[in-house]
Amino acid sequence: ADHQVQSSTMATAALGASRFHPAPQSPMPLARDSLPERKHALAALPNDRAAWRAALPRRAAKKAAALIKSRAGSEPQRPKLDKRLREQVALRVERSDPALAAIYRRCFDTLEPLISVRRGELQSGRRPTLAFISTGDIPQMWLRDSTAQLLPYLRHSRAEPGAGAQRHGGLNATHRPTLELAAALLRAHTLCLSVSIYANNCRQAFSAGAGQSWPDITFGKTGWNPGSQFELDSIGAYLELSGEVWARSSGAESVRSATFDADWRRVVRRLLALMAVEQQHETLSMHEYPGVAGVSQSFPELSREGRGTRVRGGVGLIWSGFTPGDDSPALGYVVPSNMLIAVQLARLRSMLAEGLELGGGETRDDWSRRVGELHAAVTRGLREHGTVLTRRFGRVWAYMVDGFGRYVLMDDANAPSLLSIPLIGFAPPSDPTYRATRRLALTASASLAHRCQAG
Repeated sequence: ADHQVQSSTMATAALGASRFHPAPQSPMPLARDSLPERKHALAALPNDRAAWRAALPRRAAKKAAALIKSRAGSEPQRPKLDKRLREQVALRVERSDPALAAIYRRCFDTLEPLISVRRGELQSGRRPTLAFISTGDIPQMWLRDSTAQLLPYLRHSRAEPGAGAQRHGGLNATHRPTLELAAALLRAHTLCLSVSIYANNCRQAFSAGAGQSWPDITFGKTGWNPGSQFELDSIGAYLELSGEVWARSSGAESVRSATFDADWRRVVRRLLALMAVEQQHETLSMHEYPGVAGVSQSFPELSREGRGTRVRGGVGLIWSGFTPGDDSPALGYVVPSNMLIAVQLARLRSMLAEGLELGGGETRDDWSRRVGELHAAVTRGLREHGTVLTRRFGRVWAYMVDGFGRYVLMDDANAPSLLSIPLIGFAPPSDPTYRATRRLALTASASLAHRCQAG
């Protein structure tokens, strides 16, 4: 039978009719002890939901306040970005795309007012410099958005010729102030995830109230983390920013040591455990986001008392509470978010091969094997469950799937999206499946396609 799968939080319908394959009466639950990754996945996360929820009001606020107090530096300052960077980046881009260069210049001028920096004691390592980049319309910092705001300049900036450039990697070295800003942003992201591993954004105030109720803390409506909905792409953004700073800090040991420290290693270990848990969302996950009555009815919350729609575990894909567009998904596996994770896991494995340590009592070879296994599982899940054969367009990528055979054909305006697959790095623009997906998303008859006056 043909069914059209729609998200209750999206104003527009899915593209066309989605082929539905009847699911089993219930997912086949896996006993926790039977999972080979149980030792690692559950060691970093609580495995008793009642104890987890009961501990939140006593532990979370107190721990968050102590952690933030020990890491936060001075009062926030508004840095002045080097205008030469704007022209340097724009000129590099202008050679191939003058219109894009003009966008770079305009966006650079809007980026500066959104940045605030807390100067810390870089050498002590206790209070390193932290950067906060507001998303603009809301005075909060999203891990995904702030990464996307800064990375274009980090990737294209180059050190000025001279002795400084020679000390830090030659003429192809990254512009040092831009590198330090990106590293400060990464440290703030690390602090955000240290407070709540499910966090997707944080407030600029580097403080946390100690007398909050557990619903406030659980659902992130007050305090340091205003949202812990769990958006998988936030993990992808964190790993992407980590990879970019790592790649561009070769020769800048002070930046590396203050950024890829014990806090960063602990967060990455917990994120790897979290992803393994959310591959078995139905049986292992502790995440609940039903919303809090009277707090806000404008945000989409998850069904099944905060657990989200049912998904089939063990297919390799990682469950996400919300999409990159901040919608609760009609189906729990968001395909482009898993694509971003697959790319960044491969990159993390390369970082391990270059000498990065994750600690936790395991060797780099052990971590490389585990990261490789997780990457292989996600990639296999995408290949086996992420595509759909359509009559009109051939094989295309679905936007959401559930592992049972249901899928949603659509795209979201925010990245990572299906249109941004080449930007993610998952496949080149010439890839046949991507080209077919692009035609589907942009076809004039598509219910989600919108065209502006400029074409």
